[in-house]
Order: sequence, then structure tokens, then C-alpha cells
Amino acid sequence: MARYAVLLNTSVEATHRTANALGYAVDLHDAGHDVRVYLDGPATQWPGYLLRNPGGPVAEAFGRADERGVVAGACRPCAETFGTASAVQRAGTELLGGDDHAPDVGALVADGFELLAF
Repeated sequence: MARYAVLLNTSVEATHRTANALGYAVDLHDAGHDVRVYLDGPATQWPGYLLRNPGGPVAEAFGRADERGVVAGACRPCAETFGTASAVQRAGTELLGGDDHAPDVGALVADGFELLAF
């Protein structure tokens, strides 16, 4: 079993790229791999956006990823910068990190995760 950390850094305009990244995460998970998706930078906009716009390919892909427990959370400092922290919490996505950026990619690599950045 391999370990993958999907670093999602896509804006809400990047619908297809985001849906594909989430789909890859689900495929890897379903194949038996340890997968975690981290919402970073503008991707912290997705949980709130999906609450307001529940249809479409990203909503479906995010729902499948969330059902499988692969959505690890969103970077708290990024969410605060983008003004999305409360929407992330309302959507039920965990805010990660305190004042420091999350995830700690050095720690993920040390724990055997391969980084996949989108």
C-alpha cells in the first residue's frame, strides 16, 4: 500500500482540474492506498462554494472523497487569508494548523507520503 497526500490548490474556477484531482484521490483510495486530500490556498474556497452550489462535477467528486474520509482538511491560515474559514467549518471540513501553514509537507514525506500537487 502506498501513501499519497493530494495537495489541492485550485480555485473555484478550476472545475475540471479539481474534479479530476478528487477523482484520482478516490481511485487511489479504492485501490487500497492511504490517501489524504488537503485544501490549500484558493482551494479553501471549495467547501463554502459547494454549500452554495451543490451540483456539478466537483460536488459529486468532493462528496465521494468526503464519504471515504480522504478529505483531511483545509489550511487554517489559508482559509483565514481567503476569508473562508467560517464557510469551511460550516461545511464540516476540518481547519488544520494554527498559525503555521498546514499540512506540514516535510512531516508527510517523512511519514512515507508521496505528494501530488494540483
